Amino acid sequence: MQDWKQAFWLAKFELSESKRVFINLFLYFSLFIVVFVTTSYAVGDFYFGGLDVFFLLLFTYVPVWIRPKAFQYQKTGTGMWASPAVMMQTQLPIPKKIITKSRFIIYFIYSFPFQLFLFVSLYVFSPNISSDISPMTYIVFSIIWLSFGIYGGNSALLTDVGAQIKGGKIYFVLTILLWLAIVLFITFFGVIFQHGIVHWTMIFAQKWPFMSTVLSALLAIFGFLHWQYYMKKAIDKVDYL
Repeated sequence: MQDWKQAFWLAKFELSESKRVFINLFLYFSLFIVVFVTTSYAVGDFYFGGLDVFFLLLFTYVPVWIRPKAFQYQKTGTGMWASPAVMMQTQLPIPKKIITKSRFIIYFIYSFPFQLFLFVSLYVFSPNISSDISPMTYIVFSIIWLSFGIYGGNSALLTDVGAQIKGGKIYFVLTILLWLAIVLFITFFGVIFQHGIVHWTMIFAQKWPFMSTVLSALLAIFGFLHWQYYMKKAIDKVDYL
């Protein structure tokens, strides 16, 4: 518990500079809610790949991308691609486990409240959801995605650690191609299986609520512990000098 208290104290330095980030996150999530509610896409129309892509991004990279520039993954003066904040902290007498835990606290504060806001708003304002889905099914559905935000979203924190990347242009092109491949996969997944990823999680929540809840909780716990361990190991391997 003492480690988490120290990590929270360290995290407050970044959070104190993030007032605009919270406003931007609120606007970003609100925009998605408005688009979803005002379009004609019902819950069963999640085969449209764009909706799945945006939904996945909200639970993974959006909380990382929208941070102040000084804390984002970027190329530094030493040629290293990493978060300048993490690089600076590793040069100070701060235990690496405290640095790691502080990144998870920051990500949680950037993500969980807004993701919860998303689910509450969709159920309140979307007639398709509130009329077609029972409250219990929707709660399980929310648990599935909030858990994914832990075991899937926390993986985005590895970019903070950084790496020495050679051939920046090639890396950029490969990154673009990777995202195009992901978008194509999601799109074809919805076409082949008739429904998109989000709608399939709704089906799991409806047909197998207990199994979906337990499995999601276990994955969240595993991901939370695994990414902390993996991030600390990654920091040990990187030479920031």
